Amino acid sequence: MKILMMVGSLTFGGAEVFAIKLFRASIGTSVHIDFLANKVGVFDQEVKENGSQIYYVPSKSESLRECYRGIKNVLKKNSYDAVIKFANNPFSAIDLMAVRSSSNATIACRSMNTNTPDKLIKKITWPFLRPLLRHYTDVMLAPSKEAGEFLFGKKHFDKKGHVLPNGIPFHFYEYDKNARVQLRNELSATEDTFVIGVVGRLTGQKNPFFNIETFELLQKEKPNSLLVFCGDGELLGELKNLVLKKNLTNKVVFLGSRKDINKLYSAFDCLWLPSFYEGLPNTIIEAQASGLPCLVSSSVTRECKITDNVIFLSLNANDWVRNTINIGCKVRMIDACYLNQCYTNSNFSIDATLEILKSLLKRN
Repeated sequence: MKILMMVGSLTFGGAEVFAIKLFRASIGTSVHIDFLANKVGVFDQEVKENGSQIYYVPSKSESLRECYRGIKNVLKKNSYDAVIKFANNPFSAIDLMAVRSSSNATIACRSMNTNTPDKLIKKITWPFLRPLLRHYTDVMLAPSKEAGEFLFGKKHFDKKGHVLPNGIPFHFYEYDKNARVQLRNELSATEDTFVIGVVGRLTGQKNPFFNIETFELLQKEKPNSLLVFCGDGELLGELKNLVLKKNLTNKVVFLGSRKDINKLYSAFDCLWLPSFYEGLPNTIIEAQASGLPCLVSSSVTRECKITDNVIFLSLNANDWVRNTINIGCKVRMIDACYLNQCYTNSNFSIDATLEILKSLLKRN
């Protein structure tokens, strides 16, 4: 089976990382995956080195006409059994129109989120774009039921949609004692330092300022703690200014985008995810594989809870401080056999996810 995946770029976003996991799982199987992107990403070289193609077209915001034309040209020149579009909103209907005008491939669309910051645009454009998106979609996919209902509509997704789990290669994220020692040394963290990790784009959706406000309170109760941000985004400058203003410069670290997130989970003692909304966060799925305790906003879907290491909280800073302190009083659970079984039972294995995807695309 030959699949074309359409993404913004192959970077460290949740949907993009999921696409790369599927790509890695497909290597050496009967599935071949190529990509269509709007710009160069950090995983491009890896994709090309493994014999796959990346086609670049302008984004719709750059040039709607050139984007449409670029997609058509790629599909005219290359034959695919299926095309998968990763979508945040129904504007992706335009991409799917271009695909259908040039190909008979099965078209799948996978929702990436459960909300949008563009409330006015949603109110004006979604009523006519949503039906168009559904019309051109053969297979409706989402990481969670909520994400599917958000993009396609509750009635339509409940009837025809499919939840495709954000599977992971479990052993890639297992707890690594050596990595913990090495990375904590790099962070100048001692054995007694309590390290809190925040993994994801520094955007409004992720609610990053809440982390700093909460951490300031935590410092009064647990002064030997360290807050580590892994990721880049448009709010980086503002976050650094806030850290400076609160005199937390020596207590907050910005690592930027990292390719060793799987190892950093072992170095952390707790993970914070106070997002306003999420499709289904890859970060939480990955972190649990290393036995890392996670505090997660109550607005995030419960489907991401695989082990007992996930606690859902409202966005009350005092609650986050109290639960973080409680975590610090417990021994980390790193029973690999138990954790592996949890993932096997929950279908959050990337190999299982790839098989589910193949069966859904073949059915159409």
